[in-house]
Amino acid sequence: MTLIQLLSVAEHLNFRHAAGALGVTQSSISTRIKALEETLGIVLFERRHRGVRLTEAGRRFVAEVSPVSSRSTMLSGRQARLLTARSDTSRLGCTARSRQDFLLIFVGAIAQLTRELSRASSKDRRHILSP
Repeated sequence: MTLIQLLSVAEHLNFRHAAGALGVTQSSISTRIKALEETLGIVLFERRHRGVRLTEAGRRFVAEVSPVSSRSTMLSGRQARLLTARSDTSRLGCTARSRQDFLLIFVGAIAQLTRELSRASSKDRRHILSP
C-alpha cells in the first residue's frame, strides 16, 4: 500500500487529498511516506503549509516505481496463486545497486499484494487481480 500512497501523494501533491482519494487517514499516509523516506535515506517530498512538492530525488523515484506499481497490480491468477502458496519458493537476485533498489520496491509491492489476497474472499481476489 505504501507505493500506492506514494503515487497518490505525488499525483495530488497534498496528503489530505491523497488520503481522501484512497479512503485512509492523512496521518497514515504521512507516517508511511516518512518511514519510506527514512528507509531509502532520501527526502521524497518537500512539505509545505498548503501541500507538498516532489524533490528531484522524489521525481526520479516516482518515475521508477510507477511502472512497477502498475505491473504488480496486473499479476495473473496463476502468478498470484504461486505467490500465496506456502510450499512455493521464489528467488530473486541481482548485482547492481539500482537493481537492488528495484527489487526492494518490487518485493514490497508483491508482499503487499499477497497480504491483500490472503485477506480477501475469492470474489474480491478476482477484483484485485483484474487489470
